[in-house]
Amino acid sequence: MSLSIRHWLIERHIEISQLGVNSAQVSGIAFRIAQEMELLSIGPFAISSLTEVLELPLQVAWQVAPGISQLTVGLLRILSRKKSLKRNEGTWLTFQIAYLNALTGILVQESQLRRPWVNRAEVLGNQDEELPLNNHQLSALLKTLRPGRLSDSQAEQALSSVAD
Repeated sequence: MSLSIRHWLIERHIEISQLGVNSAQVSGIAFRIAQEMELLSIGPFAISSLTEVLELPLQVAWQVAPGISQLTVGLLRILSRKKSLKRNEGTWLTFQIAYLNALTGILVQESQLRRPWVNRAEVLGNQDEELPLNNHQLSALLKTLRPGRLSDSQAEQALSSVAD
């Protein structure tokens, strides 16, 4: 079972783009998510913030990534206060945060350098509706990377499919 932070926020009518503004609000939302995780008996591996952002069109991902990153930081703090996390659980969430922050930084840098691929993605992203991911191979890869423990063979398969 996995927990989609973005869908959780949407179900509760919480704007993702406003999360980075108020740290008390982020902590409160993280606390509510942690309570729900406890009720559903799911752990930190059920969260894959990076995958959620990578599934979105570039324009939406750019707006959502900082908020989801801040929320994941808050969730890491709340979960580690409730009980000590196993090293791999803390590492999982920390890598999610680091990759989201790096993605945001790269997108800002590429936009400032006026890279053609960013312009093309922005033009395509000006549509109001969120289109689902159409590349079936990439969708399958993202499903493989969804939370849970990847075996060595699954990780190798995912990396080899990216290389193809």
